[in-house]
Amino acid sequence: MYSNENEIELRILFEPDTYFGTKLSHWLSAINLKKFGSFIKVSNESKNHLLQKIDFSSSCLIGAIIDTTQFEGNFEYISIKLDSVKFYWEPDPKKLNSGDFYLKNDGFRVVSNYYTTSMS
Repeated sequence: MYSNENEIELRILFEPDTYFGTKLSHWLSAINLKKFGSFIKVSNESKNHLLQKIDFSSSCLIGAIIDTTQFEGNFEYISIKLDSVKFYWEPDPKKLNSGDFYLKNDGFRVVSNYYTTSMS
């Protein structure tokens, strides 16, 4: 999974002789792309014991790159671009009643007046 400001890219790897990319392309032309996420089912998410659920149910498909020249090792892949994905995490008991925020420069300027720094 890769992300930028406006989209989340998922790469789906598959064996070339399955023709998954071609089949997906035909299927995409027959569905409502705004409901794309409702068709995604996630399994094998227990690799991270803190991750409870990955939810694509409200994800809209905003793009797809289906090309037979995209390979990673022996697997062909397609790129699916979505507008959102929800991750549900097990709460960390050490951080209950607290929160972490990661701001870019623009966001920091908004809140910086509420914080002081000490000069040594």
